Amino acid sequence: MVTIHVWGELTYELANFTDNELVEALIALAVEQSRTGEEIGADHVKAEVCFALERRLDIKVAFQRLRLREDKPRLAELLWPALLAKCEAELGVRRRHYVGPRACERRQVEGVAQLRRQLLAFADRRARGAT
Repeated sequence: MVTIHVWGELTYELANFTDNELVEALIALAVEQSRTGEEIGADHVKAEVCFALERRLDIKVAFQRLRLREDKPRLAELLWPALLAKCEAELGVRRRHYVGPRACERRQVEGVAQLRRQLLAFADRRARGAT
């Protein structure tokens, strides 16, 4: 039996990150991809994130509308600090309710970091055409 966890109507990025987190990451990605050094405006990026969010579309739509090369592995790397902060905050909340060794909590954060590495490796293999 296989259990599948879905994010509801929103895609992963739109369900788990704030508009501002996505805007910062997409701007950084745009700067990395720019050949001219031209910067993209935060208001424009936010409008495209909101466009995708309001219509329950994939973040890929924002990539397309911003004329960015779709690079979800790099987007994941840019969003990693925000995700890690959310994980650490969640563990901090649990510490108030659960009395357990800190080593257990540290292993949970390390497990998330390991999962991140595995997901990035998978996405990289997939992008190169291997599964």
